[in-house]
Amino acid sequence: MRGRYAYIGFFVSIFFIVLLAAGCSPAPAPEPSPTPTVAPPVPDHDRCATEWTTLLQIIPPTEDGATFRFIIRFDEEIYVPNMASFTNPASWTLAVARYLPFRAQNEWGEWEELVYQFTFSTETEPETVSVQSVRLQDDMKTVWLEGRVLDPGPSPVDYPNVDFYRPEDEYYFNNLLCDEATYEEYILAMRTGYEPENENDDPPPIMPTEQGKYADVIAWGLDATVIFYDMLGNPCAHLCGITDSLCCATEPCPDINLIEPVCPL
Repeated sequence: MRGRYAYIGFFVSIFFIVLLAAGCSPAPAPEPSPTPTVAPPVPDHDRCATEWTTLLQIIPPTEDGATFRFIIRFDEEIYVPNMASFTNPASWTLAVARYLPFRAQNEWGEWEELVYQFTFSTETEPETVSVQSVRLQDDMKTVWLEGRVLDPGPSPVDYPNVDFYRPEDEYYFNNLLCDEATYEEYILAMRTGYEPENENDDPPPIMPTEQGKYADVIAWGLDATVIFYDMLGNPCAHLCGITDSLCCATEPCPDINLIEPVCPL
């Protein structure tokens, strides 16, 4: 009987030893799950500006003589590695086509309906319109382009029967014609320099036309050597040699192309 219990006790001891060994054994390590691979962000390669708008402001004369401001606003930030070239006034072209009708009394006392037409440009010698400053604003989308007109006025050669009384080497008007008041100021400037023989003499009879029609078409252009790039360093070919124009006037406004876009790309 004692041997039977000893035999049973032996097997019970073995059973507990097996259970104890199983409880103390380390659990098998779980299989590591694969870590997903995240691709590095790729810069957008198509961030070139595709559109721009041009607004015109007539401003009080600045310290450098500017009398008008183009506000050029792009739909995306612009990237120009050579920013010094971009903001250099020499990299920009301005042109103004002026159409100004007026009435004048000729030397025989007859009234003539005349038109003063002149195209001002930064490319004439000397300049008849000039770029005074170029500034890219903090939003990297907006450009302020400021300039002034240097109008030599009607030439006596073109109007031999009208005496404009213009002092030599002086300009008539250094601004754009954008409203009726400015138009009348210009007509008054045509008579600047008149020195009457006596104080009761009237100035030369030069007057606005009854219709009061006039036009200033003004355009800007950027030199083709100034290249825009996207974030990957690819040139924005469609922004090469860009130009734009608008009409600062009442009708009629001539439909003319003042600056031809030129691009080597």
